[in-house]
Amino acid sequence: MKAFAVMGGTFDPVHNGHLQIAREAGEQLGLEKVILIPSREPPHRSAPERSPKQRLAMLKLAVQGLTTLEVDDRELHRSGPSFTVDTLASLRQEAGPDTSISMLLGLDAFTLLPSWHRWEEVRALVNVVVLDRPGPNHLSQLLNDLIVERHQRPEDLVNVPCGKVTRIRTTQLNVSSTLVREALAAGRAVDNLLPVAVLDYIRRHQLYE
Repeated sequence: MKAFAVMGGTFDPVHNGHLQIAREAGEQLGLEKVILIPSREPPHRSAPERSPKQRLAMLKLAVQGLTTLEVDDRELHRSGPSFTVDTLASLRQEAGPDTSISMLLGLDAFTLLPSWHRWEEVRALVNVVVLDRPGPNHLSQLLNDLIVERHQRPEDLVNVPCGKVTRIRTTQLNVSSTLVREALAAGRAVDNLLPVAVLDYIRRHQLYE
């Protein structure tokens, strides 16, 4: 692949919002693929209650038939915290120095970037795509400076291997994994929030009850 993006998360469970963001971002950036990478032990939050095997199974079901989305399970095979920099380093090694790799980050996650393990190395491995939203963003001076110094137009990112930052807007669906878990636990309908195959899996295995 000449240009692709990655999007990480616990995906507990994966929902239509995840898929919408990944697909729209891929289209806007002109990418061949967006790769979804489930985290085993997220460093900034508690470990998900669903097992890596269950979350991976739901992700694979969710992307069936979506040709621009793939799933990569490398973090699930590593013990200890799932540090993003380690994942990106392994992807870069496989893809080579000339491949454009971008990391999709929601605005909230981007604000936490300076607290990540070896965060400054991330810039040498990938481009950062900030998934913007309406309203004030309250970014630190450090991150505002980073955006200004390393700004790249979204449509040109496919020609840059790493080191740039861009901001794009995608459709914001009113859904989150927390909302889905709460709705499932309460017995409320979630048919419009999840892919059908994922909901069938959840019901078969009696997850989130």
